Amino acid sequence: MTPRSFWNRLTARSDADAISLYPRTDLVLKLEWFLVLGRYLLYFAALLLKLISPDTDWFPLLIPVTASAILHNIFAHWALYTRRYHLFFSPLNLFIYIGRITFLVAITGAGTSPMAPLYALVIMGMNLYSPHSRKIPWVTALCCSVYAFITLGGAWFYGLDALDYRIYANLALMVATGWIISMISELLHGMEETKRIQEHQLRDYSDTLRAILDHTAEPILVFDDKEKITEANAQAEAYFGISKSELLGRRFREFQFDDGLLTDRMSIIRSKRNWTGEILMTLPDGSERPVELRVHSFQSGGKRLYVGLVRDLTREKELEEMRRATQEQQEKANRELHRLYRIRTAFYVDIARRLRSPLTATAGLLAMLLDEELGELSDDQRKALQSCRRSIRRMIELVSEAFHEVDAPLSLLLPTEASQSTDSMQTSAVSSENGDGAIPLSVDKDPD
Repeated sequence: MTPRSFWNRLTARSDADAISLYPRTDLVLKLEWFLVLGRYLLYFAALLLKLISPDTDWFPLLIPVTASAILHNIFAHWALYTRRYHLFFSPLNLFIYIGRITFLVAITGAGTSPMAPLYALVIMGMNLYSPHSRKIPWVTALCCSVYAFITLGGAWFYGLDALDYRIYANLALMVATGWIISMISELLHGMEETKRIQEHQLRDYSDTLRAILDHTAEPILVFDDKEKITEANAQAEAYFGISKSELLGRRFREFQFDDGLLTDRMSIIRSKRNWTGEILMTLPDGSERPVELRVHSFQSGGKRLYVGLVRDLTREKELEEMRRATQEQQEKANRELHRLYRIRTAFYVDIARRLRSPLTATAGLLAMLLDEELGELSDDQRKALQSCRRSIRRMIELVSEAFHEVDAPLSLLLPTEASQSTDSMQTSAVSSENGDGAIPLSVDKDPD
């Protein structure tokens, strides 16, 4: 790979990087702007010191420090201007910070430089810039190696004591910082992973709950203590004829018919937190529908919410009205049928009474003739009279049979009332016949 291709790959825009670094981008940009301003303050301080003390001995050391800060600011401004924010998270930015600190340590005393603890700040900043990176031990080893190299160079250049306690104190500080930051990074990584899993489970639970709500047959509305609708399922949109966005934010009482008890009903729902009853629902198109409303409360996000299950009763009310009308028509038909049966029965009873009277009289005369009370009979005459008597008795039996048959349908229709009516009519008919000297209805067959 050529140096040019490596630079292009390093500085290329990457949407994937921008997405993956988004949670930390705002914080890192604020920190980079703060460091840029700090470096500008360093220029101002160097210029001010030059004006106050032109002959100071340590002023020449500020010149390379200021020059390196200017180069760093140029890089920061270019990355911010071109929106290549991922460069702040790249190894290039890390090498720039380590290089500047190494330069400061080298010109201010090498191993005993007071700038050496800045390496620990780089290690801590690594966790800020890349919290999930497992490279903190490698960065710690890099800082320790660079510091050790500068210390050895200082021992040769400055004649420093390699056993100076400050050298080992700085190394111990870097190692301890790296170890602590690694432990914190692992802990934070575990916590964020747990949070991510919980968010994923919560999202799955929310999706499952949403699927259940959308596939529920009845409309469902969720509202808060102020009666503002906060959630609605697909069936509610179809039932009310408006979209979910139009439902959300509206008051739940807007869809209820105010029968004078609306305010009391909503107060009962808020106090008891559970309510079931029938109400009249007013739809946006102006129509009204009877519904059964079931309201239950629950806690969500520290707020009290109410879920209302609406079951439309329009079809049931229509069926109930049809059943009631049909029952009324059936009762009316039964009453009319009962009246017709009574009329027919009375007619048959009257006909039977009128027929039995002459037939009974005729049977009596035939009996007198056959008993020869009116004179002697020849054999041919007796046979003719006996045939007539059998025919008359047969007619009397047919009339009685017809009278009993007409009783049956009326008894099946209205057993109690029909039986009482029939019994009374039979009693009156028999008494009438007996009063006229009629014979009983049950006639013995002709012995002849």
